[in-house]
Amino acid sequence: MRPARRRALWLGAILTLALPWALPAQEEPPATLAPAPTAEYVVRPTRFDTPPVIDGHLSDAVWTTAARLGDFHQLEPKEGAPATEPTEVFLGYDEDNLYIGVRCHDSEPQRIVTTTLTRDSDMGYDDTVTILLDTYHDGRSAFLFTTNSGGVKVDGLVRNEGEQVNLDWDGLWDIQGSRDAGGWTAEMAIPWHTLRFPNTPEQVWGFNVEREVARKQERSYWKPLEHSWYARYKVSNAGTLTGLQGVRPGSRFHFAPYAIGGGERPPDGSTSSVTHAGGDLKVNVASDLVADLTVKTDFSETEADEQDVNLTRNPLLFPEKRAFFLEGANLFYFGQRPDPEHSSEYFLFFSRQIGLAADGLATIPILGGVKLTGHQAAYDVGVLSLQTEATRKSDGFGGLIDEPRTTYSVARLKRDLGNGSTFGVIGLSKDATGEQNRVGGADWDITLTPSLRTGGYFAKSSTPGIAENDWAGSSDIYWDSRHWRFHEEYTEVGQGFNDELGFISRTGVRAFRTDNYYILWPETGPFKQAWIVYDLDYIADRATRDIQTRINHLKLNAYFRNSAGIAYKYYDELEVLASPFEIKRGIVIPPGAYQFGHHFFGFQTDYTKPLGGAGRLAWGDYYDGHFVQAFGFITYRPIPGLFTAATYQQTKVTLKEGSFTSDIALGEITYAFSNRLSTRLWLQWARDANLRAKFDVDWEFRPGSKLFVVYQDIRTYIDFFDPRQPIFGTPGRSLLTKVVYLF
Repeated sequence: MRPARRRALWLGAILTLALPWALPAQEEPPATLAPAPTAEYVVRPTRFDTPPVIDGHLSDAVWTTAARLGDFHQLEPKEGAPATEPTEVFLGYDEDNLYIGVRCHDSEPQRIVTTTLTRDSDMGYDDTVTILLDTYHDGRSAFLFTTNSGGVKVDGLVRNEGEQVNLDWDGLWDIQGSRDAGGWTAEMAIPWHTLRFPNTPEQVWGFNVEREVARKQERSYWKPLEHSWYARYKVSNAGTLTGLQGVRPGSRFHFAPYAIGGGERPPDGSTSSVTHAGGDLKVNVASDLVADLTVKTDFSETEADEQDVNLTRNPLLFPEKRAFFLEGANLFYFGQRPDPEHSSEYFLFFSRQIGLAADGLATIPILGGVKLTGHQAAYDVGVLSLQTEATRKSDGFGGLIDEPRTTYSVARLKRDLGNGSTFGVIGLSKDATGEQNRVGGADWDITLTPSLRTGGYFAKSSTPGIAENDWAGSSDIYWDSRHWRFHEEYTEVGQGFNDELGFISRTGVRAFRTDNYYILWPETGPFKQAWIVYDLDYIADRATRDIQTRINHLKLNAYFRNSAGIAYKYYDELEVLASPFEIKRGIVIPPGAYQFGHHFFGFQTDYTKPLGGAGRLAWGDYYDGHFVQAFGFITYRPIPGLFTAATYQQTKVTLKEGSFTSDIALGEITYAFSNRLSTRLWLQWARDANLRAKFDVDWEFRPGSKLFVVYQDIRTYIDFFDPRQPIFGTPGRSLLTKVVYLF
């Protein structure tokens, strides 16, 4: 190891020990502010004879009969202290909906932060209220509903107390908000058919409410919480909602047909019309078991993927954004325990393998299918089966997409063992003409103590022509407490393991990963949170035991009290190439052992202000050369509903084998006329590669019924496709109008 690298790693070790002394000492909450016993945090909603009008004002007389909650306590900035701005929560229900009203009193209402009116937008720096509903009372998973004073909808699914939070899930619910001289108010109605819950005479759920006052960076809760990494999602520490009697899902059937009309024009081609129709049918098989049937599934309104530069040996991982796959996605997850510093590299089901060509380059039409998800007794159940159409067409980059008609199937079963522990099995199948791939496996997640967990999985594949080393397995141990977080994991993947429905970054390897966090929550001084991370990735060949990759990673990160933040990272990396590595088309790094170190520095400003930004600079050695990558982001949100942003990234790589420079620019303007009508213009440009433009209108004219207008223009300046630096979408122009009507 070079002396400079030794010094950097020693410096990290010294800082790990020294930072607790350098930062202000932790203050324990005074005894008089300690939260009341858990038993006191129980609420019983009132049954309403008449439903309130959801207009954001709490003016209906029925709200005076609702159950009322108050006395919120802070988690930040002063843990355990009473909230500085009072919050009142009102709860009621009837045979159709759960009704929640929230009154957020504010001593300075002119300083309430409301930057967005667009559904599923980032409200992390707005004044917000969040509801958590643990409908199975398992202390691990929950539905999440967040809103601001503009009545914006952000909803999601929480898995394993925050290990995964799927904010792309969209439920059917109604919300309105308003502001006045005393603060702001929100009213929401959540239909029973949006939720999943046990079929019992009386419901008992986990329940909590979070209020965030953006200008003060104050988070307060009805049921007080203690600091930990995933504190806000600690469902096991939630209060209790009880007394919901005789509730059942609403209508047993929900039918949402769609129709599309428009035109498209490929480069140097003639315009052709586009007309097709399809739909989705949702059937409540039981109170907590739902079947979704889809015909001619369409994703034309789905948000575009953002292009990036891949400097690693692993393929890029792009998230699923298609609505049909997002509902119940947490149930189908099987693989590595997610970590905020590491994206998962091994998981058995990745829904982007369905309906998309390699690396998402182009769409493969989905003829239809069925999905069954839900909960029965102590079991979570998930079944998915879809069929794609035989497709033969140009990819627009000089290549040909030739895919046979293919059927994809997944079956998932998990059993609740109590105390947050689970055991599950999964089966996957891909069937096409002359091709077949099967994968089966079992996984477990065991709670040993409130802070200590262990889990893992074992899986085996079956593919004609592959008979040896066709298995994969992993086990881990995980500790999560107020100041410390450890995750140690060991994984083996056989050379013959073939999972064509999953994301497996490498086969034929033994991998050890450790993630170690020391976390501080100072109540005085410039920082509200600071942490030190040391990670190690060690990957070796299973057969020869020769090392392939070793990465030491040290990170220092801190957030200031106004939400601005800074971060520094150092990487000491060893890569051993057994075969040539094509980093860029035409630039090939020869086999050999390469040890190199590189740095990262990043920052972000206070996003509660109208003008905000972030930047990062990465630089250092890279194989037998060096690289520099600069990134800048700026956003301006002068009024509620108007969001403008620009991003620029430049990557320069210089190697003995050649050099390249990549420039990527992204611009976005979003304007929401209301919380149900928004427009968005999105532009992405890559030098000497492509230009993509997308403009869409999204109007929810009644709950669950929408009108979309989508214009897209993709232009390419190259006649080849580089699989390591993918360019998404088939070149050409299109204008489509889509109407979805929910019955």
